[in-house]
Amino acid sequence: MPRRALIACALAGTALLAGTAGAATVQPVTWATQTCTSLSTWQHTLARRTAALAQSPATTHQQLLATLAQLRADGATLGKAIDLAGTPAVPQGPAIQATIKQSVAAFNLALVRDVQQAGNLSPAAEFAAITAQSKAVGSAFIHLGTTYHQPLLDQAIDQVPACALVHG
Repeated sequence: MPRRALIACALAGTALLAGTAGAATVQPVTWATQTCTSLSTWQHTLARRTAALAQSPATTHQQLLATLAQLRADGATLGKAIDLAGTPAVPQGPAIQATIKQSVAAFNLALVRDVQQAGNLSPAAEFAAITAQSKAVGSAFIHLGTTYHQPLLDQAIDQVPACALVHG
């Protein structure tokens, strides 16, 4: 991928993170519902898209690139959904929202690198890398409680069934 495209992706990631500052403040249960639904849906879609990479050693370079392009689009959609979820109305709410946004931005940036290296990686190695990156996003969410110690947010997360589906 040309250097300009990488710079554009990095700038887009920075703009995505900057958008957190102006996000609406919402009740913790609203934030948890929207965030968990977005994350669990994204993880399910990612697993479905990458399953073919793990199962088919005959995946062509073009198929791999097409899958990576789909995953980049999915990652962009997730970033927008996280933006729309707003900021939880708890102390450190902006930091909590930024943590999730940063993990998604890191996943999307890793996909840019994956596209650059697609010719050097086997589909199985790419599957493993994407799975690890996805788990890092889920892990960032799962560890919010231990990182920020926000009982209201912890209660909200415990009330939302979709939150149990987020894995990391």
